[in-house]
Amino acid sequence: MWADQWCVAWSTPDSSLSGVPWRPILRHCKLGTQHCFHSAKDPPERSAMGPAQIPEGAIPAPLTNVIDEATFAPRLLAMLANIFATTEARSLRRRFGHSITDWRVLSAVARRPGTTAARIAATVLIDKGEVSRSANALARGGYVVSVDGARRSKHLYLTDEGARLHDQMLPVSMRGQRLVEQTLTPDEFRTLTDLLARLIDRAGNGSPWPADSASASAGDASPAEREPG
Repeated sequence: MWADQWCVAWSTPDSSLSGVPWRPILRHCKLGTQHCFHSAKDPPERSAMGPAQIPEGAIPAPLTNVIDEATFAPRLLAMLANIFATTEARSLRRRFGHSITDWRVLSAVARRPGTTAARIAATVLIDKGEVSRSANALARGGYVVSVDGARRSKHLYLTDEGARLHDQMLPVSMRGQRLVEQTLTPDEFRTLTDLLARLIDRAGNGSPWPADSASASAGDASPAEREPG
């Protein structure tokens, strides 16, 4: 269902990764669409947005205690990750007919022959079932083979055809890396990767997250229950 709301979206052709900058555009979009900042502070004029009359019970003005889209780090990180992933996924599907999960499985097996779907899922933080479905599809296509292991685990290995596909897909994935390297200085790049590694370790190592007022009064929740909004 399309929402009666405008948002600031980032749009560009695939050539953006070779130097054309992302540009902000205003468009009507579905809530939750990737790449979108839903703007409460700077909406277009109401007459351009849609309903001429505000229904009874609706709040017409932005709330005061809202997230600052320009400085809320979790959303900025998620937005950047979505831009890279969506651009990469589109290119992989168009050029090779494979999903980004297929690429992640191939890449993981190329790095660690004999790995399992469970280990891949834990490394790239996607659902194990999705990884298993991708691995099964790659096996049917002749790109990977699996060997039975202990406790019904299946260890994955590339075939020659899988290695060729990996080498063909790798440059597509590296475009995002090159964009970062071209945008930042070498020192900035090292600082960025160091900071990202620290944040990933802090957020994902099982340590308690900072409590908000609600969780402080209700008692500690698990890290999985404290995901940033």
